[in-house]
Amino acid sequence: MIQEGQKRLDIWKNAYIIWKSHPYFGVAPIGFGQEYAIQYNHFIAHAHNLLLGIFAEYGTLGGLAFITLVSINFVKCIHLFFLRNQKCFFNSFLLGLPIILFTGVFDEPVFSPQIGFLTVILLGCWDRYTKRIQFSFQIPAIQSKFISIYGSTARLVVSSYMIYH
Repeated sequence: MIQEGQKRLDIWKNAYIIWKSHPYFGVAPIGFGQEYAIQYNHFIAHAHNLLLGIFAEYGTLGGLAFITLVSINFVKCIHLFFLRNQKCFFNSFLLGLPIILFTGVFDEPVFSPQIGFLTVILLGCWDRYTKRIQFSFQIPAIQSKFISIYGSTARLVVSSYMIYH
Protein backbone atom coordinates (compact mmCIF):
# COMPACT_ATOMS: atom_id res chain seq x y z
CA MET A 1 0.00 0.00 0.00
CA ILE A 2 2.79 2.43 0.86
CA GLN A 3 4.62 1.49 -2.32
CA GLU A 4 1.51 2.27 -4.40
CA GLY A 5 1.20 5.64 -2.66
CA GLN A 6 4.82 6.40 -3.52
CA LYS A 7 4.19 5.47 -7.17
CA ARG A 8 1.27 7.87 -7.27
CA LEU A 9 3.37 10.65 -5.75
CA ASP A 10 6.02 10.01 -8.40
CA ILE A 11 3.37 10.21 -11.13
CA TRP A 12 2.13 13.51 -9.68
CA LYS A 13 5.66 14.94 -9.58
CA ASN A 14 6.28 13.83 -13.15
CA ALA A 15 2.92 15.29 -14.25
CA TYR A 16 3.99 18.60 -12.76
CA ILE A 17 7.28 18.39 -14.67
CA ILE A 18 5.38 17.62 -17.89
CA TRP A 19 3.19 20.67 -17.28
CA LYS A 20 6.30 22.79 -16.66
CA SER A 21 7.78 21.62 -19.96
CA HIS A 22 4.53 22.48 -21.85
CA PRO A 23 3.17 25.37 -19.80
CA TYR A 24 0.83 27.21 -22.16
CA PHE A 25 -1.13 24.61 -24.13
CA GLY A 26 -0.10 21.33 -22.52
CA VAL A 27 0.57 18.05 -24.31
CA ALA A 28 -2.89 17.82 -25.95
CA PRO A 29 -5.96 15.94 -24.79
CA ILE A 30 -5.15 12.33 -23.96
CA GLY A 31 -1.51 13.07 -24.82
CA PHE A 32 -0.29 12.60 -21.28
CA GLY A 33 0.47 8.91 -21.71
CA GLN A 34 2.63 9.41 -24.79
CA GLU A 35 4.53 12.31 -23.23
CA TYR A 36 5.05 10.34 -20.02
CA ALA A 37 6.40 7.41 -22.03
CA ILE A 38 8.76 9.69 -23.97
CA GLN A 39 10.16 11.36 -20.87
CA TYR A 40 10.16 8.46 -18.41
CA ASN A 41 10.23 5.30 -20.59
CA HIS A 42 7.08 4.03 -18.90
CA PHE A 43 3.48 4.41 -20.07
CA ILE A 44 1.03 5.93 -17.60
CA ALA A 45 -2.34 6.73 -19.18
CA HIS A 46 -3.22 9.72 -17.00
CA ALA A 47 -1.90 11.77 -14.11
CA HIS A 48 -4.14 10.19 -11.41
CA ASN A 49 -5.09 13.70 -10.31
CA LEU A 50 -7.75 15.74 -12.04
CA LEU A 51 -6.12 19.13 -11.58
CA LEU A 52 -2.61 17.98 -12.52
CA GLY A 53 -4.03 16.05 -15.47
CA ILE A 54 -5.88 19.06 -16.83
CA PHE A 55 -2.88 21.34 -16.42
CA ALA A 56 -0.55 18.76 -18.04
CA GLU A 57 -2.88 17.99 -20.97
CA TYR A 58 -4.41 21.43 -21.57
CA GLY A 59 -1.71 23.70 -20.18
CA THR A 60 -2.14 26.78 -18.06
CA LEU A 61 -4.93 28.15 -20.23
CA GLY A 62 -6.99 24.98 -19.93
CA GLY A 63 -6.20 24.66 -16.24
CA LEU A 64 -7.36 28.20 -15.56
CA ALA A 65 -10.51 27.56 -17.61
CA PHE A 66 -11.16 24.47 -15.47
CA ILE A 67 -10.61 26.40 -12.24
CA THR A 68 -12.96 29.10 -13.57
CA LEU A 69 -15.65 26.50 -14.28
CA VAL A 70 -15.27 24.92 -10.85
CA SER A 71 -15.37 28.35 -9.18
CA ILE A 72 -18.48 29.41 -11.10
CA ASN A 73 -20.26 26.20 -10.18
CA PHE A 74 -19.14 26.49 -6.57
CA VAL A 75 -20.67 29.98 -6.39
CA LYS A 76 -23.84 28.61 -8.01
CA CYS A 77 -23.96 25.90 -5.36
CA ILE A 78 -23.57 28.40 -2.53
CA HIS A 79 -26.20 30.66 -4.11
CA LEU A 80 -28.66 27.77 -4.40
CA PHE A 81 -27.97 26.67 -0.84
CA PHE A 82 -29.48 29.90 0.46
CA LEU A 83 -32.51 29.86 -1.86
CA ARG A 84 -35.24 28.14 0.09
CA ASN A 85 -37.89 27.76 -2.60
CA GLN A 86 -35.92 26.80 -5.73
CA LYS A 87 -33.87 23.76 -4.82
CA CYS A 88 -35.92 20.68 -5.62
CA PHE A 89 -32.95 18.61 -6.94
CA PHE A 90 -30.24 20.54 -5.14
CA ASN A 91 -29.58 17.81 -2.55
CA SER A 92 -28.88 15.28 -5.31
CA PHE A 93 -26.36 17.59 -6.94
CA LEU A 94 -24.87 18.45 -3.57
CA LEU A 95 -24.18 14.75 -3.13
CA GLY A 96 -22.83 14.11 -6.63
CA LEU A 97 -20.75 17.14 -7.63
CA PRO A 98 -18.28 17.11 -4.72
CA ILE A 99 -17.71 13.40 -5.26
CA ILE A 100 -16.39 14.17 -8.74
CA LEU A 101 -13.90 16.69 -7.34
CA PHE A 102 -12.85 14.53 -4.39
CA THR A 103 -12.39 11.53 -6.68
CA GLY A 104 -10.30 13.81 -8.89
CA VAL A 105 -7.73 14.24 -6.12
CA PHE A 106 -6.61 10.63 -6.50
CA ASP A 107 -7.77 9.80 -9.99
CA GLU A 108 -9.27 11.39 -13.09
CA PRO A 109 -12.97 10.53 -13.08
CA VAL A 110 -13.52 11.90 -16.57
CA PHE A 111 -10.85 9.59 -18.00
CA SER A 112 -12.54 6.24 -17.48
CA PRO A 113 -15.63 5.74 -19.67
CA GLN A 114 -17.88 4.27 -17.00
CA ILE A 115 -17.34 7.20 -14.63
CA GLY A 116 -16.75 9.85 -17.31
CA PHE A 117 -20.11 9.20 -18.94
CA LEU A 118 -21.94 9.63 -15.63
CA THR A 119 -19.87 12.72 -14.84
CA VAL A 120 -20.79 14.37 -18.13
CA ILE A 121 -24.47 13.53 -17.61
CA LEU A 122 -24.40 14.89 -14.06
CA LEU A 123 -22.65 18.10 -15.10
CA GLY A 124 -25.06 18.56 -18.01
CA CYS A 125 -28.04 18.13 -15.70
CA TRP A 126 -26.46 20.55 -13.22
CA ASP A 127 -25.99 23.14 -15.97
CA ARG A 128 -29.57 22.72 -17.13
CA TYR A 129 -30.88 22.85 -13.55
CA THR A 130 -29.00 26.05 -12.71
CA LYS A 131 -29.84 27.71 -16.03
CA ARG A 132 -33.45 28.12 -14.86
CA ILE A 133 -32.41 30.21 -11.88
CA GLN A 134 -31.38 33.80 -12.47
CA PHE A 135 -27.88 34.42 -11.12
CA SER A 136 -27.13 38.08 -11.52
CA PHE A 137 -25.53 40.93 -9.70
CA GLN A 138 -25.28 44.64 -10.23
CA ILE A 139 -22.06 46.44 -11.17
CA PRO A 140 -22.41 50.19 -10.58
CA ALA A 141 -19.55 51.04 -12.96
CA ILE A 142 -21.52 49.67 -15.91
CA GLN A 143 -24.51 52.03 -15.70
CA SER A 144 -26.40 49.82 -13.23
CA LYS A 145 -27.20 47.11 -15.76
CA PHE A 146 -27.71 43.61 -14.51
CA ILE A 147 -25.10 41.21 -15.77
CA SER A 148 -25.41 37.47 -15.58
CA ILE A 149 -22.14 36.08 -14.28
CA TYR A 150 -22.90 32.47 -15.12
CA GLY A 151 -24.87 32.35 -18.35
CA SER A 152 -22.36 31.75 -21.09
CA THR A 153 -19.10 32.81 -19.44
CA ALA A 154 -17.96 29.24 -18.85
CA ARG A 155 -18.91 28.16 -22.36
CA LEU A 156 -17.07 31.16 -23.81
CA VAL A 157 -13.89 30.35 -21.90
CA VAL A 158 -13.92 26.69 -22.89
CA SER A 159 -14.84 27.26 -26.54
CA SER A 160 -12.24 29.98 -27.03
CA TYR A 161 -9.60 27.73 -25.49
CA MET A 162 -10.58 24.84 -27.75
CA ILE A 163 -10.31 27.09 -30.82
CA TYR A 164 -6.77 28.12 -29.92
CA HIS A 165 -5.66 24.66 -28.83
